[in-house]
Amino acid sequence: MTPFGKLKRDFAGKKVLIFGLGVLGRGADVAKLFVEIGAKVTATDIKTAPKLGPSLKRLRGLPISYILGRHRAEDIVNTDVIIRNPGVPWNHHLLERARQVGIPVLMDTALFMRYFEGTSVGITGTRGKTTTTLLIRALLSTGNRTVFLAGNATRKANCRLLTHSSQSLAVMELSSWELQGFRDERRSPNIAVVTNLYADHLNTYKSMEEYAADKETIFLFQNKRETVILNRENPYTKKMAERVRSVVRWFSKEDFPSSWKLPLRGAHNFENAAAALKVADLFGVPKDIEARVFAGFSAVEHRLETVGRYRGIEFVNDTTATTPIATIKALQAINQPTILLVGGNSKNLPLEELPGEIEKHVKAVVILKGTGSRLLVKALKPWKDLKVYYPSAFDQAVRTAIKLASPGDVVLLSPAFTSFAEFSNEFERGERFNSLVKGLTKRKEREK
Repeated sequence: MTPFGKLKRDFAGKKVLIFGLGVLGRGADVAKLFVEIGAKVTATDIKTAPKLGPSLKRLRGLPISYILGRHRAEDIVNTDVIIRNPGVPWNHHLLERARQVGIPVLMDTALFMRYFEGTSVGITGTRGKTTTTLLIRALLSTGNRTVFLAGNATRKANCRLLTHSSQSLAVMELSSWELQGFRDERRSPNIAVVTNLYADHLNTYKSMEEYAADKETIFLFQNKRETVILNRENPYTKKMAERVRSVVRWFSKEDFPSSWKLPLRGAHNFENAAAALKVADLFGVPKDIEARVFAGFSAVEHRLETVGRYRGIEFVNDTTATTPIATIKALQAINQPTILLVGGNSKNLPLEELPGEIEKHVKAVVILKGTGSRLLVKALKPWKDLKVYYPSAFDQAVRTAIKLASPGDVVLLSPAFTSFAEFSNEFERGERFNSLVKGLTKRKEREK
């Protein structure tokens, strides 16, 4: 029986509760998949129907029951299995209740791993996960093997990918939330990569140690013959090696050949490339092909991505920089006068050296709305010569940045905080930035 056939056998006819639909698409596809395999599906989300519009549109006409705007205790105990969205806390009180009465609480990607018979490569870390994942996929796709993206790297239900054969290779971007599901399943990928570890999500985790423990799940259940690839330069990943039972391989940015081209901004991207290179070497990818893949790789969407130019001004979208360290890396990567769009809601993270780096690299600062912005403004007060502006909303902030910029400048959206003061997620924030920049480039065309 195929892996997908086994999934269907185990869940057909079962009552399945989707706990958190979300708005990014994968939660909706998980619900759709379980309908397709014959489960009786109920979906619940604390968001109301208007806020879940895109997800509900995808599910229109399907036999799904909905409980929206709240979660109900009776739904937890009146089901056979719960599929938890990664955005829902592992220790949600209703999920704790479900576990107490013996109802399985599963996650899509971890469930995929239960059935998948091919080889898995998992990538986690605080920064660089997506870029490293896509680099690895590009490198491994140069051979005869079938390589596909899974985890956070796809909007599809991961269990839908079980149609791939045992000869295929899954390259998975894994958040700390998704790795909680791996811990419950007591599974780790065959090859694990940890790009780095910095303070993050401390508005959800009680401590850095708790956050790191979830990340360590990526190698915790490997056998002695499997491999974990760790960052030699990061203090946290160096400590992780003490708890590894599998084979450890190290990387640093110095491992990337100096004669090779990498058309990505920032020293941190050489770290990402070096990590990907270690994986490619495990699979025997020839060096000339590796060099060609790196040279042809372009910036990943929403990550130091140049999205337009107008009257000599470059616009760079780095909306996924939701931590101070990410914005520090972005500022260090740009060697031009910079107008910085920064701010948003706090994740209770230390600002680290961000104020000093802003003073060193930035021509003017435009503050975005949010709880974290107040902390940053206070931290910037010692630099009295720094120009700081306080628009009332995001669109006005972008327009202010444009007015402040001169030919040769960069307008950089690298917020250092979450987007929730004005947007539902950082991608929506980035798309709005792109839309405003696109409006400028259209105006430029009309002016010709």
